[in-house]
Parts: sequence; C-alpha cells; structure tokens
Amino acid sequence: MKTGIKILIGCLAFLLPVGVYTAVGASQKPVYSQSFLAELPEKYSRLVEATDQKKIVFAAASSLPFGLRSDIVESELPGYKSINMGLYVPLKTKATLDLVAKHVSKGDIVVFAPEPVSDLYTAELAKEPLLEATETNPLILKEYSESDYENFLAASFGFHWNRIVANAQGVTYTSTAPYNKASFNGYGEIKVATPYLTMTTGYDSSLLIDYSTSLLNPAFLTYIANIKTRVEQAGASFYYSFSPLDALAFKGSDDNVQAFEGAIKEKLGDCLLTGIKDTVYESGYFYDTNFHLNDTGKIKHSVTLVNALKAKLGITTPTATVVPDPSGPDPSPKPYDGETDNTYEPDFTYEDVRGKLFIATVKAEYRNAEYFLLPTSHEGTTVVGVEGEAFLECTKLRLLRIPRNITSLQADALKGCTALERVEIYNSDPNTIAPPTGGVVSLFGTKTPKAKIYVPKDALSVYKSHYFWNTYSDLLEGM
Repeated sequence: MKTGIKILIGCLAFLLPVGVYTAVGASQKPVYSQSFLAELPEKYSRLVEATDQKKIVFAAASSLPFGLRSDIVESELPGYKSINMGLYVPLKTKATLDLVAKHVSKGDIVVFAPEPVSDLYTAELAKEPLLEATETNPLILKEYSESDYENFLAASFGFHWNRIVANAQGVTYTSTAPYNKASFNGYGEIKVATPYLTMTTGYDSSLLIDYSTSLLNPAFLTYIANIKTRVEQAGASFYYSFSPLDALAFKGSDDNVQAFEGAIKEKLGDCLLTGIKDTVYESGYFYDTNFHLNDTGKIKHSVTLVNALKAKLGITTPTATVVPDPSGPDPSPKPYDGETDNTYEPDFTYEDVRGKLFIATVKAEYRNAEYFLLPTSHEGTTVVGVEGEAFLECTKLRLLRIPRNITSLQADALKGCTALERVEIYNSDPNTIAPPTGGVVSLFGTKTPKAKIYVPKDALSVYKSHYFWNTYSDLLEGM
C-alpha cells in the first residue's frame, strides 16, 4: 500500500508541473498569427466550407500559393470551386492530405503536386510546425488520428516554451512580404506583386533536381495509395502531378523521368495528371526559388493544369486565358545605395554569371588572410554574389563582412573556411540577400560551422522567421 502511495505521489510530482506548464503555455497570446504558416486555418476553413458545389483541391507546399491562380481555374472550369491547400514544405505532406481526404465528396477532384524535396516525399507528420500553423485554431488538430496526439504532446513543450519566451520579450513571429500572412488573398494565394525573376543567376544552384527514384520511399507511396483510396471511396477523383520547376535547375535524364513516373503508376495506377516535363518551365517564369513562380509564371502554370484537367474531364472548349511571355529579371533594377568600399577588390577573381558579376575565387596570394570586406564593384560593375567554393582554401579566414550590394550566396560559397568565426551581413531586409536553400551545410559545407552570422539587430527577428533564413536561425545573432 505504501509503495502504491509513493508511486502516486511520484506521478503527481511529475504531472502537476507539466500540467501547470502546459496551462501557462496554452494561455499565451498568439505569437505566430502573422506568420506565413498562420494561413493554414484560413485554408482549412475554405476546404470544409466548400460544400455548395464541386471543388478541385490542390495540395502540396509553397509552389501552390506562389504558382496557382484559382481565379483562372474557376473561370476556365466554371462548375468547380478551386481550393488551394498548398502552404509550406516543413508542414510536410500528411498535415495537408489528411485534412483533404476527410473533406471531399462525390464529384470533387484532388490534385497532389509536391515539390521534389524529401520533406514532402515522406509519410511523417510535421509536429511543431503544425502546432505553430494551428495556433489560432487548435481544434484543427482533432482532425488527425489519435496515434498522432503523442507526437503533438511531445512537440507542445518546445512550442509553448517558444510562446512564453516570445511573449515575455514582446516578440511576434512574422516576416516581410510576401512571406507573411498579410500577403495572402481570399484564395490562400500570394496577392503581393511578384513581377520578376529575382534569382541572380536565374535559378538556385543549391537545389538541383534530377527526380531520382530514391525520393520515392515505400512508406510514402503506401501513404499516398491509402489517401487515394479514401478520396475515391468518397466519390472523388485523385490525380498526381508535379510542381513547377526552373528548367535551369532540372538535371533529370529521360531514364530518370521514365523511372520516376513509372514507379508512381505502378503503385497508384493511371493517375498522373501531368508528366514531370510538362511543368518544367523556362527560368524567366520564376520568382525567388526553383519552385516559386512570378506573376507571368502563375498564369503559365495555371493554364497547364487547367488544360490537363480539361483533358481528363473530356472538356473540349478552348482555354481563353492567354499565356504571357516570361517576364524574366527586372529590366531596371534599383542601383546599390549603400557604403562603397573597394579596398579588397584586387584580392578576388570575378565571373559573369548570366549577366551578373560574382566573386569567383580568392587569388592564391591572399588565401591566408584573416579578414575580408567584400567589394562593391569591379571595373565599374556592381558585384552581386559569391560563387560556390570561392573561399575554399581560406583556412585562416576568421571574419567576413558582406555589404548590401551582395544579393546572392551560392551553394558552398563559404565551404572550406574552417576557422571562420564571424560573418557580418549588412542587409536590413532578408529578402535582399538569398542564402542557399539547402541550409547550413549547403553554405558552409558542414552542419556544424564555428561561425555565427551577424545581421542588423533590428532585423534579427525578421531573419529568424524568414522563409529562407530561418534554417540558419541557430547561427543568427544581432549586431
């Protein structure tokens, strides 16, 4: 009996603090409500409330809010309501498709078009990102299975702690447009103008895509097959498609493409809406990643999907929407207006990359330097980026200053800088300097660099919650 009492007291001693902590965390004011992820409750509402007519539900990640025009879909297919459920890669696939499968009915269509990245080709459920996304409507979590609740509970400790700390510091997590909640329109698509290609070289060289079948793990295919079955049992149709992909980043051979599409057909049957190459578009249609489209690209991709759906539905009416030519980069970019300092300009070699000037290498005689300030210009042309492996043999470099004229750091730009302790970036707006999207290892060549990345202190929170820079958050400091 005494042993039982001791066990009970021990359990209470553990559970009471946990309960108090959870209650305090749950009572916190929202801190993610203006973030990019915070659009999920709005997307969920559109999904569950669309019961007055048949609907086409598009599911994937951010290539959809940056790549689909639902108004075009609805004008070309007037019998359907377009529901855009795409949001953010870290949410993964299950977070979206579990919701979609529960809320389709007879005559509906589901189009699953994931970006070719491992976070989407998985059957795992996102944990903390999903808690952040549902902060303003946690009842959405009830839509998931009981087996998922243990994962939510485990993730809730870190989630609530972040909220407690953020509220204590008066911080809310958001970012600059178009990567915040205010940037979405009523369809859950980006309403902020994205008129031009902003990637300096025309594509993100840190994320090349070959569509290797290694991406298609068995657990993922089994999960998608189960979702397809559930959708079809509800009387709806399920189609598999592919995200937009910048042609400059596409490295897939014909054999790769055939094998990838064949593996999907073998597991899921004849459900391909488009082929891989149907959604590979020229670079001028893209915006800031290999998957995000600019305003002309959104029209291009929407018409591609509309025409594919019309073919499946047996609709022979011509598509009225005219596809524009790609807009490409801004023909009149703003001049650099920051500090000018070319002290170290002779220390580097330079390379023209698609009409933009990049630092290519450090000259051999300067590779033992401990400090560099990157130059503003070379022979009268503004320097805008750093090529991969530019500092490869600079093993003594400790401090690197990056002025505001630098807008692009290519994959492996700082690889080999084993002594590097401090990288200073002077851009106040994280949208104006693009890191490799592969994260820390793709910039430094290692997951555990010694270096910290210092940014203007007033912009630190914006960098940490930025769509691309957030993967570097553990290294970011204010200065």
